[in-house]
Amino acid sequence: MLQPGDRLPEVVESLSKNPHALPVVDAQDRVLGVVTLQELVLASRSPDLLPLIVATDLMRGGVTPLKPDDRLDRAMELFVENDLLALPVVDGPPEGRIVGIVKRADVSSAYLRHVQGAAALGINVSESDPTG
Repeated sequence: MLQPGDRLPEVVESLSKNPHALPVVDAQDRVLGVVTLQELVLASRSPDLLPLIVATDLMRGGVTPLKPDDRLDRAMELFVENDLLALPVVDGPPEGRIVGIVKRADVSSAYLRHVQGAAALGINVSESDPTG
């Protein structure tokens, strides 16, 4: 996780360990936004500004996070809506504190396993529970 004032070298180091996406959180661990490699690439186009850049400058705000009880189909929708490779998971209202990060590939794999399992059993997937 990143703090809003984390400088660019800290952001680069953190993203090198988790290249999908990193949430930027406030002092209470509430998600403010997400930083991805795409934002770093865009920032690198302005080399004169690099020493001034902090996590807040790079983050994509307005990200709708997942909740632990979200169904698999809701997770798929949020990945498409947010257009991210990873999404933060937050606890329920009112706190909204980060409890984890989920990768799109993991959700897609779980969804495919569910669909393939249902098809093997002859179940119509549109009528089944997508959480498996």
